[in-house]
Amino acid sequence: MILFHDAIGYEYLGSMIHTDGWIHYFKTGPHREPVYPSMIALSMHLGERLSLPYQFIQALLQIGVLLVTQVSVFVLLRKLRVNNFLTSLTILYLSFSPAIVNSALILYSEIATYPLVLMIILLSDALWRKLQIQKPHSPDGHFLRVIVLALLLGVFSALLTFTKGIFELVLPLFLLPFACLTLKAFFQKKPAFYISLLAFFTLAVTFYTPLLLYKSANQKYNGHFTLTNRGSWALYGNLARRAEKLTSKRFLSALAYTAGVDVCQSLFDKESCAFWSYTTSDDIAFKKLDELYKIPLNKDAIDPTLVKLAIAQWLSRPFQSLLLMGVESLKMFFWEFMSMAYVVYPDGVSTILESPLYKNSLWFIMSFLTFLAILYLVKFLWFSQKNISYRPKPQDKPSTILFFIFWFIALYSGCHSLFFVLPRYVFPLVPIYLILIAFFLERIFFGLTKKGDVNHLPDS
Repeated sequence: MILFHDAIGYEYLGSMIHTDGWIHYFKTGPHREPVYPSMIALSMHLGERLSLPYQFIQALLQIGVLLVTQVSVFVLLRKLRVNNFLTSLTILYLSFSPAIVNSALILYSEIATYPLVLMIILLSDALWRKLQIQKPHSPDGHFLRVIVLALLLGVFSALLTFTKGIFELVLPLFLLPFACLTLKAFFQKKPAFYISLLAFFTLAVTFYTPLLLYKSANQKYNGHFTLTNRGSWALYGNLARRAEKLTSKRFLSALAYTAGVDVCQSLFDKESCAFWSYTTSDDIAFKKLDELYKIPLNKDAIDPTLVKLAIAQWLSRPFQSLLLMGVESLKMFFWEFMSMAYVVYPDGVSTILESPLYKNSLWFIMSFLTFLAILYLVKFLWFSQKNISYRPKPQDKPSTILFFIFWFIALYSGCHSLFFVLPRYVFPLVPIYLILIAFFLERIFFGLTKKGDVNHLPDS
């Protein structure tokens, strides 16, 4: 691991937790989300016990997370009835994808999101199906299973939010279908209303209680009722940039930048491309922060003030801002990048990975397949609406899983489009992208599965 940029910050926070404890972490905050620094602190503790460098322990831990991710992907592919060949190919690709391998070896937090995202998809599907049972006399243990699923979904949602702060925006919206299901049961006076209400209440309490406790700890020790210290100023910097005058050249360079800075610089001058880099939005944000500190404002007022100013910037040119948000969200298709930053690879491996033919071909193929898979997903869901709204038959099992995958991608992309999308910010979506690609290829090349095939029997 090469410690550079944010990796230095993660190491510092892990060392702080390991050496000084959580109280000091809160007193010197607000800091980044706590899950990944906690993993680093654990590696440092184990490294001391075993007399090994903590980076070695951390790499093993992250490879273990990748293995759990592969198992979760396997489970989802079986539920989607993807054949053995494509399932094996998908699991194998998770083992050698340059972007995925790099994310498993660098000191960045994206790797920790993989199994959490997949578990949320699995639990959402399972809970949705349990809540669709409308019989007056439910099967034995049905009530307990619903509550346990709601509890687990809330726990994993909280963990994911403590890993990446963007999910504080994404997950409440992602869980809205369960609120809609509860309201539907209420207005239709169905017997399942009370269990749906209790499940949604359990889900909300389990998600928000640790979040509020963590924010309260920040409020007590550093005066900021917040999860992390990055959201408000990043929001202002990006929305303020998008409110500036938009020329045709600036818009076209923004489109080119979605495919990467190298693509942009091959078509436009460096200055035009630099306008769409994170350094520009950060500079705008930090200048505004300096202005607010000079007023001065209370600590509690900084974040709300920045959010209000960001909204004002958006409203100054709303249609332009929405257009550029859409352009920003296009970055979500380009995830298989070949930059081997922050990790030292053997010379032979580096030569292959940095080969222009290899890296450009793989980058284009995976981006194109991702785009096609999402288009097919939209088409599939459009023709499967009834299977999502009502209790599906066993042979329609993919519908709800695919709905939650689509809903997750749409919300994550939409919320991230408010900010700047670095290539690694797409990583939490990569495992479900690969699942969608496998499902797309299954339907296109192998068609619907045949009855009696033991590899495709629906789960009980």
